[in-house]
Order: sequence, then structure tokens, then C-alpha cells
Amino acid sequence: MDPSVAYFGLGTNAHQLVSGAGVAAVKRRIKLASLLHDQVVLELGIYELQAGPSGSLPIYYSGPAEGEVVRWQTPRERHPHGGFHWGLRRSDAPEGTLFRPMLSSETRLRWRASFLPLVHEVGGLEAFPWLRGAWIEDAPRTSTVVNQMARRDQDDPILRRTWPDQFVRSAVARGAATDFKRVSETGTTLYADPFHARLLAARVARGDAVTVLGQEALRVIEPRELSWQEVADLRAVPGLVEYRAVLRDIEGAAREQSTSRQDLHERILRGYSEALARASTRMPSWRTRLTLVAFGIVVGKAVTLAANGLPFVGSVAGGVFGDRASQVAGEMARPRWLAADARLHRRT
Repeated sequence: MDPSVAYFGLGTNAHQLVSGAGVAAVKRRIKLASLLHDQVVLELGIYELQAGPSGSLPIYYSGPAEGEVVRWQTPRERHPHGGFHWGLRRSDAPEGTLFRPMLSSETRLRWRASFLPLVHEVGGLEAFPWLRGAWIEDAPRTSTVVNQMARRDQDDPILRRTWPDQFVRSAVARGAATDFKRVSETGTTLYADPFHARLLAARVARGDAVTVLGQEALRVIEPRELSWQEVADLRAVPGLVEYRAVLRDIEGAAREQSTSRQDLHERILRGYSEALARASTRMPSWRTRLTLVAFGIVVGKAVTLAANGLPFVGSVAGGVFGDRASQVAGEMARPRWLAADARLHRRT
């Protein structure tokens, strides 16, 4: 199991991968995940889904066609209109042979989702080493397992209200189940858009998944939009791993007692303030101070010998070392995560 890896699949993020506010929210989620995990994996390729009352047509492409520039789908392009059709013909059929109609339906849902525009925007994944791309070709047995998982989700009340048509609902659930299966096999952490997060919550309630804490706390504590360079700088700060643990603890404690989303956020802010207060007032123990003084006596440069032959720090050197000892002791006692918190809030 590797929860230090975050996975962003197309099936569970397609709903929000539309230009404007949707894409902006996905980018923010990826940046937050970049602070909470060692690596972030984006599913590459293109996911197209058309669905309606008479059927659905999901297609995964490993990449764009030659010469094609993949762009974010616009709200206008996503707006369902017209219909879609699907047909078959033999691969060795003479040119001009008509396709045999297999599916024809009105369009109630039209998604074309991809993370490739983001990869282009950041200048390629090599620009930020923790970002990785993956094209996952599922084994043949995956279809049966995914269908079984999807059947448990397609009757979700919110899904049913949003898309009353069975084929549409089933297609959305199956796309999400594909991502669920991938992370269940690898033990990675799945990040989903708010709509698909409802299906994740249902899985947690059924005991099929566990909640990974930290992102909500980070979102509440730092509501501003971070740049990619700020994320890179934060990842280099010592204490980031400890900071993740603090955020998880704060959010976990808040979730245990919260009664609403607003209450959750208020509890997170209170927990954060209390953690800062405790960390800021933490002082070095007498053992730490004694160890530092002993260290200073051994390595101090202005050393004279007392009558009993023991090293002794002279008054001038002792005064200088005393200040430095206090500084070093404070740095040793100061929790490492405060450095990450200070950088996050631009206090250093």
C-alpha cells in the first residue's frame, strides 16, 4: 500500500474537467495533493463519454491524434445536444461498405476529459519531478470487476437525481469504478471531483474505502491559490512530512465532532490555532540544554584550564556561547513543521 502517492483518474474527475471554474478547482486540488503526498500521478490520455436514454459510448484514447492539440472542453461543447450513433463493419469490408447500426440515442451527457492541457501548461511533467503521468491499460478481467463495482454505485440517490436515465447513470458509475479498482489494487490515494466524491463517501460508509485526511484542513488553513513554483518551494522545506501529520491530526479530530461543513471548518481553524500555540511555546528540556552546554565546552575555542585541569569557557567566549546555545536549543525544540507552515503563509 502506498498512500504517499495520489492518483487523479479521468473517470472520477471528468465532471469538473471543463474550462473555467471547473478546471481551476481541479488544478487547486492537484496542488494541494502535491503538498500532502510524495508523488501525484495524472492519468494521461483522453476520456470521451456520450450517454443518453438508449445507451452510452465511453472511449479511452491513449493520446491525441497526430497533429491534434488537446484543449479543455468548454461549457458550450459539453452542453448536450443532438444525438450520437455507433456502428460496426468488418475490418476487411470493401471501401464504402456501410456500418451496421448498433446504437443510436439522444445525447444527455457529453464529456471529453483530459489532463494533457495541464501537462502542456506547466511545460511538461519534467518541470516538476513529483508529477507523473500514467496511461493504464486495464486487463480483460477488469471489465467484469468494474461492472460489479459500478452496480453498487449507480443507485446512489444523488446520481439518480442528476441523471435519471439508467444508461447515463450506469456509464458515470462505471467510469468512477474504473478508478476505484485501480487505486484499490495499488493502495494509492484517489482524488475525485466533488460530484464523484459523493460516490467515494458512499464507499467509505460501506466500509469499502477509508478517508485520507489532510486536504480539507490544508484548504481551510490556506484558502489562497498557490502557484506551481510556490508548491515546488514548499516541497523543499524541511518539516513538510511532519506538517502533513499535523494537518491529518487536526482534520481527524475536527471530523469526529463536527455536525456540518461549516462546523468542520471552524473546528479545523480552532485546532490549527491550538497547535500553533502549543508549538510556539515549546521550550527545550533541561537535558537538551545540558547537552548543548557540554558540547560547547568540548568544542569551544576560547578555552582555558582551571586549577583542577577541567576545560572552562572564559567569560567573553561564555557570553557568546550562551546566546548561541539558547538559539540552537530553541531551534532543536522548535517543531520542524512550523517551518513549512511559515513558508505556506509567507512568513519567511
